[in-house]
Amino acid sequence: MTHPTPTLRELFALEDSASAAALVGALESSPALGTLVGGLADAAGPEAWRHAVYGVAGAIPHLLDIEVGTILAGAWAGEGELGRYTDLQRYPLGEVLHVELTSHVVTSEHHPSLELLVNDQPYGQLGLAVSVTLQVEGASLTITDGKIWQAVSGACTATGRIACDSQVLAEFPPTRAELPAPLVFAQAVPIAQGAAGWDETPLT
Repeated sequence: MTHPTPTLRELFALEDSASAAALVGALESSPALGTLVGGLADAAGPEAWRHAVYGVAGAIPHLLDIEVGTILAGAWAGEGELGRYTDLQRYPLGEVLHVELTSHVVTSEHHPSLELLVNDQPYGQLGLAVSVTLQVEGASLTITDGKIWQAVSGACTATGRIACDSQVLAEFPPTRAELPAPLVFAQAVPIAQGAAGWDETPLT
């Protein structure tokens, strides 16, 4: 992205005091974290347990350093209906196309994991699921040579959640993402022919 777009970390403000406290509370009651490091309290005392909980809570926001523009580009490029623009016989090299998208919803799920260290030694991994939904009020894509070069997006609203196993650790209400116009990609995004990346009304 030549002009950075907001990251999920910036949008969801997980590091403000209220959100951070709520995350610590959720982790303290997490069965998965309790199974992973529950023995710490017995082996090293309750302070070691609290240190582990706060360490995990402090690391989680870094998992949200994902640009909204990157999520959108990946979904757009994977949209099956755009695959026809990779046909260089119908759309020769150098031809500039402006493709309009109607309002659509982009869903994205990430499965990062945190490695816990005790005395600088690996103690185990905690798997998380980060789910994001972007409501996009239309977009105009500039496509050349089967690649998306830039886009102008309508209003974009993000919601999301972080879960560990079946427990929701944090849930984020609808938040407006302010995107630059246009979104200019540092490297053009190749379009793939495949399953749709969002639910939408038909492309125009």
